[in-house]
Amino acid sequence: DGLPSDTCYELKLLYGNSYSEEVSEFPDYFLHFDNTSFFRRFIRPQKVLKIEGERPFNPISPSKALPSVEWAFNWCIAAFEHQKLIFHSSVVTKDGRAVIFPAVSGSGKTTLATYLGANGWQMFSDELTIIDLNTNLVNPLFRPSSLKNESINIIESSCPDGYFSKITRNTHKGDIAHVKLYSYEQFKIFVKAPIEAVVFPQFKNGSDTNISILSKAEGFAALLRQNFNYDVLGPEGFKTLAYVTNNSRFYYVEYSDLQDMAALLDEILDGQC
Repeated sequence: DGLPSDTCYELKLLYGNSYSEEVSEFPDYFLHFDNTSFFRRFIRPQKVLKIEGERPFNPISPSKALPSVEWAFNWCIAAFEHQKLIFHSSVVTKDGRAVIFPAVSGSGKTTLATYLGANGWQMFSDELTIIDLNTNLVNPLFRPSSLKNESINIIESSCPDGYFSKITRNTHKGDIAHVKLYSYEQFKIFVKAPIEAVVFPQFKNGSDTNISILSKAEGFAALLRQNFNYDVLGPEGFKTLAYVTNNSRFYYVEYSDLQDMAALLDEILDGQC
């Protein structure tokens, strides 16, 4: 509610048939853009995003509404969706098996997952790994990738069939663009998948592709650092995280070449690493 018209247009293109301006009878969350003051409507306009009445973000220029909506979606899932175990991690699948990339911002996880999603893999999410507590399977999430700065040109050159939003300049994270790899119809065939490997990626410009195998204990601890709601879930969270740990292999990979990284991930899935 209260979105600028150009942001609504971009959301329609990014979300296709899954997007509607009509409010459903029981919406999951209610997001509202409001003016910060009467005078700010006319002089250097600012908007504030309210989520269920809360204000988790600083006021923004209306021109920066699109990335703010996407960040708000992430915030809603991380803050409220406590029926699942959620990690700050991108997810891709191949042949029904998932590889997740838990990492802090700036590690290259979004660029990596988006590249893979356009080159033979299915991208489940560029930002959130959502694990079902009952099945221990990872859920696909129909969302565009959020690319920053140099990643925009990298993905544009390797993903000519994707839809790219306009670039939002000079956010607090730099320049932001969103890319949609799949139509909603293509996404609907995605099915939950078991996690085969957990790869902690670190992009380093000019680096060779270097892999380190982590122990289960190291992997558990590193994965836990990227979790949003383990402490909220209690025993159920521990049970699911323990299952993922026992049934996955853990790696740390430093890289700069996406093609080399894709080849390495194929080897990981094939059990060669």
